Amino acid sequence: MTEAQQAAEKGEVPVGAVLEQKGHLLAKSHNRVEELSDPTAHAELLCISGACSYLRSRVLADAILWVSVEPCPMCAYAIELARIPKVIAFLPEPKTGFQSRYGLSFPFAMEWAPEPARQEMQHLLQGFFRQLRRP
Repeated sequence: MTEAQQAAEKGEVPVGAVLEQKGHLLAKSHNRVEELSDPTAHAELLCISGACSYLRSRVLADAILWVSVEPCPMCAYAIELARIPKVIAFLPEPKTGFQSRYGLSFPFAMEWAPEPARQEMQHLLQGFFRQLRRP
């Protein structure tokens, strides 16, 4: 949630990601698409890259990725390539989500965060887009 809030404060779509392994924080990031003028600078990809650099490994086999919004297909494939076994998302993404929009499946477990956290994330997203559309 903190990473998503940081993204929103910078004018980025409020998506944040945190990677943990056996209770140890490996990496965290948020969307930086606008900041870096890079359409691939999604929170998940930056987080995976940071964790791989930290561990000096391209395999994150025991890791869990927490993400504020369901990953897009590009991010889902990167999650598969990194062999991350489990993703916990706060919200589905009907416009770009790999399951919700495209009906794709990947070899990692996809779970949803508990309801109170989901409501908080929904509020953050709605507020961000309401502010963005304000004249």
